[in-house]
Amino acid sequence: MSIDDDTKQMPQGDWVGERAHALASLRDFIPKMPRYAPRRNYAVPGDDGVSRLSPYLRYRLISEEEVVTQVTDALDFSVAEKFIQEVVWRTYWKGALHLNPGVWYSYQERVNELVAVADASSWGPVCEAARAGRTHLSYFNEWVHELTATGYLHNHVRMWFASIWIFTLKIPWQLGAAFMYHHLLDGDPASNTLSWRWVAGLHTKGKTYLARPDNIAKYSEGRWTPHEGELATEPFVVQDELRLSARQEPELRCVVSSTSPGLVLSADDLSIDQILDTRDYSSICIYDAAEDRTPLKREFLARAIEDLCERVAEQRSDRSIAVVSSQSDLTRWQEKESLDSVVIVQPQVGFPVNDLNSWVSSLVTSETSVGVLHRRWDHELFPLCSKGFFTMWERFQKRWATKASLSGLVGAGPGTPQ
Repeated sequence: MSIDDDTKQMPQGDWVGERAHALASLRDFIPKMPRYAPRRNYAVPGDDGVSRLSPYLRYRLISEEEVVTQVTDALDFSVAEKFIQEVVWRTYWKGALHLNPGVWYSYQERVNELVAVADASSWGPVCEAARAGRTHLSYFNEWVHELTATGYLHNHVRMWFASIWIFTLKIPWQLGAAFMYHHLLDGDPASNTLSWRWVAGLHTKGKTYLARPDNIAKYSEGRWTPHEGELATEPFVVQDELRLSARQEPELRCVVSSTSPGLVLSADDLSIDQILDTRDYSSICIYDAAEDRTPLKREFLARAIEDLCERVAEQRSDRSIAVVSSQSDLTRWQEKESLDSVVIVQPQVGFPVNDLNSWVSSLVTSETSVGVLHRRWDHELFPLCSKGFFTMWERFQKRWATKASLSGLVGAGPGTPQ
């Protein structure tokens, strides 16, 4: 299980929001992969058994299917199995949230409520100290400063961090998840939120993760050595405040698309051009909903979106690509391009789609045709994520044996099955 991802501790500025950098990182990592299984849990600076792919996978500058394909083309499956598992964990979390979208909205509502009462709560001062890296635990403070300065934490450190936040500092888990998501360059709504729930014993009921001094000392090779008695020795029951009434993720309605519609992409999938011929569309825009991002995340994602625009421009130099961030922007783009139909690549649960869905509703009301595309990888694998990961993993291996079924797109659009 991973709090979010598989990669190791990296220096600030190591990631550049470009597909070429993602491909180079994968190419450089493949020969090192035999070290991955025995070394992946060690939070040691300079460990060369690292993938360096997590931010690229987060925004799909390189897709999960591409990674697994290139790895299995180069190495025997058994050699790369642990790494492939960690890539598939990402899909498992996304699929689990896709099947239970109310978990995301319930979490968001609870974060807002907790922020509103923090000043008057017993845990308020502790939370403030934790976010500032001013607790009585020097190693936890070090992790906070690393996270805020670099946008990254080693996977094992993320698990220790979450456990200490919940069981030692006794701060509501939702605020820790929100703090980590805000700062992580590879922060993913599904894997971050559900992994914090896993540590708290809420994802798999009753199964908690407790950080132990000996485990921290071992897997940091003595870099951090918590004193006995500093950390919680027993977990407590965390109440699941999931609101079953929390709104569900709305499905984008699928009508009939024309032969030359406009295309709406999202910042969730910035390599969609590798499986979609953008020349089939009369106009293209990328919807990047405005979020409160750190400077590191703004810089990375701005370059990543620009990189996609440059690649699409190579396919169709006659057209500019609009980047929009609101419903009004989407409407202006549609009106300017005189579009009577659009095709949308469906974003993941957790992507801020309020404006997008409201806009789609207005299109349908005005009888504008709307088509929806999904990656076949998501379409085929998400339904397998209703139980535990290893049940899904067994099913994935059977699907991968006929991996052509996980390639391409499904949905309504030029050249896709209806």
